[in-house]
Parts: sequence; C-alpha cells; structure tokens
Amino acid sequence: MGNKPLLSVIVPVYNTRVYLERCIESLVKQTYLCLEIILVDDGSKDGSDKYCDQLVEQYPNIKVVHKKNAGLGYARNTGIEYAQGELITFLDSDDYIEPSMYETMIEALLDKNAEAVYCDFSMEKRDGTQTPCFSDIEEGLYTGKEILYSIIGAKPEKKRDFDFEMSVCKVIFRKKIIDDKKLRFLSEKQMICEDMIFNIGYLLEIEKVIYLKKCFYHYCENQGSLTHRYIENRLEKEKTLYYKIQEDMKDHLDEEGMLRLNRLFLGRVRICIVQEIFYCKDKFWKKFNSVKKIVQDVDVRTVISVYPYERNPLKLKIFHWCLKRKIYIGVYFLTVVANYRKHKI
Repeated sequence: MGNKPLLSVIVPVYNTRVYLERCIESLVKQTYLCLEIILVDDGSKDGSDKYCDQLVEQYPNIKVVHKKNAGLGYARNTGIEYAQGELITFLDSDDYIEPSMYETMIEALLDKNAEAVYCDFSMEKRDGTQTPCFSDIEEGLYTGKEILYSIIGAKPEKKRDFDFEMSVCKVIFRKKIIDDKKLRFLSEKQMICEDMIFNIGYLLEIEKVIYLKKCFYHYCENQGSLTHRYIENRLEKEKTLYYKIQEDMKDHLDEEGMLRLNRLFLGRVRICIVQEIFYCKDKFWKKFNSVKKIVQDVDVRTVISVYPYERNPLKLKIFHWCLKRKIYIGVYFLTVVANYRKHKI
C-alpha cells in the first residue's frame, strides 16, 4: 500500500440489517486498500449488532463500536473519536458506493494537495430505478467559500434551490482539520440538516476543494427515509437551521450569500408545505390550515418580503407571488400540482 494515507470510513448502524450486507460489500470491494471501516452500532434491535460482530471476525480492517442509541450525529462523532486515518469519510448503512470511489477521489485530493474532495450521487428508488444527481457547477478546483456558497443556496435564476448537495457521505475530509477545529455533528434532535452545519464548519477553514462530477455514491430511498416521514414542528426546525447558518457565517455572508441563503430557506418552506399536504394524516381542512400557518409565519413573511422572486423561473415565480400575497389556495394547489407524481396523498 506504500505511502498511501489511511482512510477511515465511519458507518453508523441502526436497525439496517436488511441493507447492511450490500453496504459492507461495496466497502470491501473498494480498489483503494488503505482503508479502515468503523461500524458504530447505535443500539440496534434487529440483529445488526450481531452481524457487525461477525464482520469484525471476517475482515481485519473492520472495527465495531457498540453504544446506546443517541442518533446519527452522535454516532458519527463516536466514529470520529475512534478513527485512526489521516483522511475520513462517512457512509450511511442503507446506502452503497461504487468500487473506485475512494481511489479516484483520494488521487484527485493528493494531486492538487486539496483539503477536501466532493463527488455526486445517484438516487435509487425502492423499485431499483436510479437517477443521477449532479451538482450545478463544473468539475474542478474551487475555494472553500465557492463551494460553501453553492451549498447554502442558489441564485434566484436557477431552477434548483441550491447548486451543490451537502451530504457528508460524498466527501473525503482531512481528519487533522476536523480535530484542530473541534468539528463535530449536532444531534438531529437539535438540528435538521446536521450535514450542512458540519460542511459549513469545515469549508470555512479551508482553501482548496476538488469537485468530481461523478456519481460514486448511491443514496437508496427506503420507507424510513426522511422524505417519507412526517417531522413534527418542521418549520421551527428549518428556522433554527436558517439562523444557525447566519450565526456560523456571520463574518462571511455578503449580499450574495444572504440572497442564496434566503433562496434555500424558501425552498425548505416549500418542503414544510409538501409535508403537511402529503404526509400529515389530517383531513383536508386541517392540512389547509397548517399550510396557512406556514404562509403566515413571521420569519417566512420577513424573507419573502425582501426576496427578488421576480427573477425566479416562471413556476417558482408564480408560487412565490402567491406566498408573498398570502393566496393560500394558490400555494396549496401549486404544491399539489408540482409534487403529486413524487408523493401520494
């Protein structure tokens, strides 16, 4: 293995026994061999814990840590504490990766002496169909701030609410930077999108980032995915995220940065509305009233009042026009029309 740096792959495991074998198989088939795999069993009850112990007996580069259930963020933090690698990355136990992912990414990282390397992912539905999800920037070398702005939101003219997916599972980090800056994950009970907060903390500290426009990571949709769960008080959690990003980036957010962040916030407001319409089990009028409360929220009113929605693509422009003018039935109807193929009522 020569002088290749050791890569620590942290895999939080919680009741994913049905997917875990596929995940581990994708790791042991990696063409990059200087690898340690750290399985963090977060109090599984479905046999995942015992399977992890079996894997340790089978593969010398696999370690397992058993802990009480505390959530994904804290499981990742436990993995960081045990990691011995110069480089570090994460893999969710219900997902899997391409065999050449780590070798290709580490070669690019070392070639440019960068502090992080990102790739793209494919969304895999439960029926096996896959959709490549590419970021809206070109492959190449970037500054930390450039990637940071792409993560926190898109310009008004763009179709998507962000230019760059923020998952930590498609990134290779340098562990020294994580340790020196004491970067750790928040609990998902405290903060929605804890991946984004971790990414922001890291990107604020670095200069050189490589982006590879290759879908090495397979994000697998399953019944437990966040896209299929109703999250209580989601708008309040989205607002907490919005203000947390402002706080963490207070010395780095210029006018363009706030414009991007407001675009992201309004996109996440739309997700809250989708959730109320498609995943709340209440009758129509209760759903409608929940949507009204979102539209009337003080922070939503503040952001939409200053956001230049006139520069949005046509469909989004109409939606934001309704949102700004509190045309509740328009907000509700447009959400149903835009999302009925993806979700079911």
